[in-house]
Amino acid sequence: MSFAHRIAKKYARAFYTIAQNEGKTEIFMKHLKDFNDVFQTYKELSSFLTSASIPLQKREEVLHSVCKALGIDELVYRALYLLMKNQRLSHLFQVLTEIERIDLEAKGYIMLKIITAFPLNERNRKVVIETLQNVFKKKILLEEEVDPSILGGLIVQRGSRYFDGSVLGQLQQIKHQLIGEVDHG
Repeated sequence: MSFAHRIAKKYARAFYTIAQNEGKTEIFMKHLKDFNDVFQTYKELSSFLTSASIPLQKREEVLHSVCKALGIDELVYRALYLLMKNQRLSHLFQVLTEIERIDLEAKGYIMLKIITAFPLNERNRKVVIETLQNVFKKKILLEEEVDPSILGGLIVQRGSRYFDGSVLGQLQQIKHQLIGEVDHG
């Protein structure tokens, strides 16, 4: 897990807990997403707010003005200010993504990515989802990716962990076993 991802997880857990305790989870996520949309679209704004060479007070004034213009909730403003003050506002997208993941898990869902050699048809997608729901005992939200290089089978990924059930993965495993037998034999 990268340093940026660890930072994002730390802030996301804290922000989500505070928003949940305040009963503002949905509004917090919506307003954070609204701000992020503006932050990602207007590069001059994001450069200004993340610049360590500009005094914090000036950046705070701009942040406050933008939040006021967007109708951003005070709790979200305070979270954004904390990220800015700690030079972590550049990680806003990762923080938002992690908060959304935490919220889905709190609602009984799990986000998985599957990589297949060919696009899944509806019947196969349904079988994969049902199988994964039985394994994880949660509702599955599936992100699909097609990678012909895996030849067949599938790879299931959850965060940085994955299960490689691809034909390519199995061939590589056989190759490593054979090389190991040659080295030891």
